[in-house]
Amino acid sequence: LNVLREAETPIAGIIANMAGYRCPHCGQVSNLFDRTPSDIQTLAEELHVRYLGQVPFAGPEERKQALQEILNGILRNPPVRLDKKKGGMTRWLLDKVLK
Repeated sequence: LNVLREAETPIAGIIANMAGYRCPHCGQVSNLFDRTPSDIQTLAEELHVRYLGQVPFAGPEERKQALQEILNGILRNPPVRLDKKKGGMTRWLLDKVLK
């Protein structure tokens, strides 16, 4: 996100990708990684970026449905620009290159 922030690139939000696997036998959802979708949502809140949702580690139809819901959310809310950090080498280089 820092690169996007420095380049003043609009950010639609953060998506939790491969967010859980539902066992086809018992229906229990297990996380594939050490972070849960709620951890990603908390991170988005801390970074002042919208949490757009989660895409499960699942079959094509379930992924398609999740992505459609995320896309609908993006279309309802315009992307945001994060405040630039003042100072720093990256900011200085960007200012020199972009002038």
